[in-house]
Amino acid sequence: MIIGAARAGTTSLYVYLAQHPDVRVPVRKEINFFDQRFALGPDWYRAQFPLGGAGRRWKTGEATPYYLHHPRVPERVRETVPDVRLVVLLRDPVERAFSHYRLLVRRTKENRSFAQIVDEELTMIERTGGLVADDADNRRTKREYAIVDRGRYAEQLERWLAVFPRDQLLVLRSEVLFGDPVRTYARALEFVGLAPFGDADFRARNASTPATMDDGVRERLTAFYAPSNQRVRELVGIDLEASS
Repeated sequence: MIIGAARAGTTSLYVYLAQHPDVRVPVRKEINFFDQRFALGPDWYRAQFPLGGAGRRWKTGEATPYYLHHPRVPERVRETVPDVRLVVLLRDPVERAFSHYRLLVRRTKENRSFAQIVDEELTMIERTGGLVADDADNRRTKREYAIVDRGRYAEQLERWLAVFPRDQLLVLRSEVLFGDPVRTYARALEFVGLAPFGDADFRARNASTPATMDDGVRERLTAFYAPSNQRVRELVGIDLEASS
């Protein structure tokens, strides 16, 4: 199960894994069961995946990037599939936020400037502590528009590590995935229990075109994310501020 983060390469890694001959894909990449459809029950969830059979050794899974951010998902996953292997992709949170914003603009879901969004979210985070979604509290708006808040990875990882042992989570940097896809893919295959596979097509999927961010906004976000980034280093040993 690839649980996030959004705009951090989840689609690419999902496609890379799906190319393995011992993988069978579900009805869609993003099942959204544990965040949006949990009331449908575990039988509905299992019906989204291919049926197994005697002696069949293949793997299946999903990639729903909102799982990382939603506060209720870790407990729900443990309740339903306690032995699942969890993969997390983390991207420089400043770049992730800008990419998320530009995606919403392309989909005509956002007409504010990036600077305005950053200002409004940072003000709200300072006042309320965050934009973490709750089922009964405008969850769609928060799911789609918590642009800055989603980059506070440390508190999200802490929620998952509170209910799953560390060895059930593989945490990768998306910059490393795209910089060295062969080695990163090999790590992912080993983690989920698949044999090495050398014929994957490592083109990036769902990538955005380059764009320039305002320097002042970048500096503001860099300062905001610094404490969370430090905590990520302590939790999982990943330096989100490294060049590669």
